[in-house]
Amino acid sequence: MKIGFCADISKLDTLVQSGIPCMEMSVGGICAWSDEELAANVKKIHDAGITFESCNSLIGGFSLYDDPDFSKTNAYFDRTLPKLAAAGMKILVFGSGGYRRVPDGMEKAAAKLRILDFLRLLSKRIEPYSMTAVVEPLNYNECNILNTTAEAAEYVRELNLPNIRLLADYYHFLLVGEKLTALWDYRGLLKHTHIAHPVGRKTPAPYDGVDYRGWFDALKEIGYEGMVVAESKVGPDLLADMREYKAAMDMNR
Repeated sequence: MKIGFCADISKLDTLVQSGIPCMEMSVGGICAWSDEELAANVKKIHDAGITFESCNSLIGGFSLYDDPDFSKTNAYFDRTLPKLAAAGMKILVFGSGGYRRVPDGMEKAAAKLRILDFLRLLSKRIEPYSMTAVVEPLNYNECNILNTTAEAAEYVRELNLPNIRLLADYYHFLLVGEKLTALWDYRGLLKHTHIAHPVGRKTPAPYDGVDYRGWFDALKEIGYEGMVVAESKVGPDLLADMREYKAAMDMNR
């Protein structure tokens, strides 16, 4: 398993200094680059020896339920997917709590059908680019649907599409009370993971009161070989946070 960190291009030198080998950015951050900036930044990242293949915050700015014919969604993908492909993205994280949040008065069953339709569309749109989308559970404070890994896994299994897989996020996982033994249920589905301290979403560090080894042991037991990416709140000294994160991960994986 490789470790990574969510950071924008301005933090690349700090990432290199920390020794963390993988970088994850938001879709908005990548798509804000001009074509010239994209080519230059991707070269800079690769020349630095950093793996850059995943991005988060896939879609937002409008609601899935206000787009009945997916015209807004398709137009968004027309703008973003070619750019993400040019950046070398292989894994797209579908958290996007605002986009998928169920409106007041709408039945959850109807919302589920709508999200499944979206994921089928997403599968078709990313297939030509050989990308995989991963469904990210968000805790109950951040969204009102797809709150647990178990719930997200149900969607992935129902779709049974090879390029729609599952993400497990350590922070959300513990916050909603899921157990490490449940990871056995996601063998073959799990494609990407995020991690943060379960209290306050801080960047993991050695001796911060959390036993991360159990998480890594559970991932190893199910044969997970993907990335573990810190999606966390950072302090004023980013390099110190990154170095502590790497040390914590090296101690436990």
